[in-house]
Amino acid sequence: NFKSLDIREYRVDTTIVYCVKFSAGAPQNYPVVIEYDTRDFPPGGLLYLRDNVNGTVFNYDMRGTTNVGPTTRTIVIRDPNVTGFCIEYTLPSVIQFPEVRERGWNFVSLPVVPSDPTSGVVFPNISSGQPLTFSSNQFMGADTVSPGVGYFVKYADVVDRTVSGVAVKRIDPTLPLYITVKVFPGWNTVGALAVPTYVNQTYMNFRPIGSGSSPSLVGEVYSYKPQRGYEQTARILPGLGYWIKVNTSGYYILTAPPSELNGKIEPKIADDYKVLNQLRISDADQKVGTVYFGRNSSVSNGRYELPPAPGEGMFDVRFNNNGFVSANKQLNGSHVVNFQGTEYPVVLSVSNADADYVVTDAVTGYVLGTLNQGEAGAIRINNPLVKSVKLTATGTATTMLSAAYP
Repeated sequence: NFKSLDIREYRVDTTIVYCVKFSAGAPQNYPVVIEYDTRDFPPGGLLYLRDNVNGTVFNYDMRGTTNVGPTTRTIVIRDPNVTGFCIEYTLPSVIQFPEVRERGWNFVSLPVVPSDPTSGVVFPNISSGQPLTFSSNQFMGADTVSPGVGYFVKYADVVDRTVSGVAVKRIDPTLPLYITVKVFPGWNTVGALAVPTYVNQTYMNFRPIGSGSSPSLVGEVYSYKPQRGYEQTARILPGLGYWIKVNTSGYYILTAPPSELNGKIEPKIADDYKVLNQLRISDADQKVGTVYFGRNSSVSNGRYELPPAPGEGMFDVRFNNNGFVSANKQLNGSHVVNFQGTEYPVVLSVSNADADYVVTDAVTGYVLGTLNQGEAGAIRINNPLVKSVKLTATGTATTMLSAAYP
C-alpha cells in the first residue's frame, strides 16, 4: 500500500485541483477502480473527478457516481491510456444576496451552486409555490433551481437574504463547476454570477450545440423590478435574473472582468429613442413605468422589443408593438400603450410633448384628456377598467377636452 498527502489552504475562494498519477503495470491490469466515501466531503462542497487530459476522456460529479454502499462510491477507469486523474474541489460559502428583495414578484438568480437545489430550500420564504422560469416560449414551474437561470419568485412580508453554496464566477459547461445553461430561439431567462459583469461580447457570449452555429443576441437585455417593470440594462448584477433573446439554440457563457477592472467599466446601452417623448405611467402604489413615443423615422421599434408580458398582477407597461419604444413617421400618428398590475388612480405624464396629442381609452374611444405641444402635461385615470390608452397626434394645439375618466 502507498499513501500520499496533499494538504492545501482551505480559506480560498477558488477551485482547488488535486492531481494523481498511477501505474497499473500493464494494460491487462485494467480496469482500475477508484473508491471513496462521500462522508469525507465537506457539506456543500463540489467535487469533480476527471482524467488528466483536461476531462476529454471522462468527467464525473463525485457525489453522483456508482453506489456500492450507503456512502461509498466508485469510478472505473477502463482505458489503459489513462494513467492519472484530477479532483477539482470548490469550497462552499454563504453569500448575501447583493440586491434587495421586495414584497411581490422578484426576478432573481443564484450567485452560488446550492448544496441543496430544491426550490423550497433555496427560497424558504417563497409565497408563489414554485419559482417560474421561461424557456422554449413558455413559463414553467421549477422544483429545483440552478445557477445561470433567471426565476420569478414571489414574496410576502419576509424575503430571502442569503443563500449557501459554491460561488459562481463563470457560467460555462466546459470549466470547473461545469454549469450548463442552454438557450433556445426567442426569449430566455438567464442568471448572473457572484460578481458583477457586463453585457458585451467580452463577458457575455454563446457556444454552439454540436456543429451548429453559435447563437447571437437579438435586441436588448432586460432586468425586472417589482416597482418599475422591465428595464433595459448593460450591467449583470449578482442575485438578479435577466431576459435575453437569441436567434438559435446554444449554450449561454458568462464571465467576469478581471478584479482590477471592477467598477471601472462604463457600460453602454442603445438610447437613440431618447429623442422621443418620455411617457411616465405611475400608480397609487408608487410603481413607475417609462416608455418613449413620438414622430421619428430613424428609431427602430423592433430593437426595443420587450420580453413576454409577466403574469397577471405583475407590473408591466408596453406599447402594442410589444416594445417600450413607439416611433411613428406619420404626422398624425397614434401610439397605443398597455399597462397591468397597477393600483388606481394611474397618472400619465409627459414633460415636453413634440406635438398636440389626444389621449383616449383604446377600447372605448372615450377621451381622457390632451397633451399640448411644448408643455408638461399629466392625465389622471381613476377608472380601473382602463388598461390601454391611445395617444394620437393632432398637429395643432388643443385644449383639455375632459378631466379624468370618471
